[in-house]
Amino acid sequence: MRHSFLYYFFALALSATATTPGHTLRDSTQQQDEKRNHFYLGTNPTQLFLSDVELYARFEMHGRHSVFIAGGYDFNALDIRHTHLDPQGQGLAESIEQENDDLERYFWGHGPAFRFGYEVKLGQHLPKGLFLSAEYLIKLRDYEHYQFCSNGTLHSESAEQKISGLSFRIGYEWQKNRICLKQFTGMGFRVLDSHITWPVIMEGQSVASKGKTFYKTHVIPSFHLGLLIYFKLSK
Repeated sequence: MRHSFLYYFFALALSATATTPGHTLRDSTQQQDEKRNHFYLGTNPTQLFLSDVELYARFEMHGRHSVFIAGGYDFNALDIRHTHLDPQGQGLAESIEQENDDLERYFWGHGPAFRFGYEVKLGQHLPKGLFLSAEYLIKLRDYEHYQFCSNGTLHSESAEQKISGLSFRIGYEWQKNRICLKQFTGMGFRVLDSHITWPVIMEGQSVASKGKTFYKTHVIPSFHLGLLIYFKLSK
């Protein structure tokens, strides 16, 4: 199913560049603009709202095809529901309500973020109009000494995490002067790889639970609704 979706996406991209009957006459200014290449810098206000600070760079070829990259640091405003726990505080939980779920780790940690992708505009009224895009994402989200309760035991957990994934989007682009707005929605998936460490738990001079290091991997669906703002730097 994933492969059929990829084939459909690229079929739409190719159809957008195919020659169409000349029922609509475009003025010479638009045709000349399509022959130029443009460079943009921008950001995603939706990500900024979640403290994911990334700078986007986009290179548009012939007014229709674009490649883009983005990089920055994800301070992760969603990481607000964890509890700090020093290794000395490990031990039995006071209630079952303290139990944690593995998927909570997806919202923990902070670190650098990087993404790149491809985009194609549809229709004949460029530079505005519908567009399709595909994007690959990598984020590193590490954390230290977060409380994780498993089977009634509190652990002072630390982890090195990597989030990677692929997204497909459809949206609409507006341009006026040197400002470009792109509103979009889409879906994809994220892969969470966690390298987790639990320290040894001591009770007095005795070892109550041996420390261990282990790996967890989860595949999570993702849904997108956002806005990109670009500024055209080229003429």
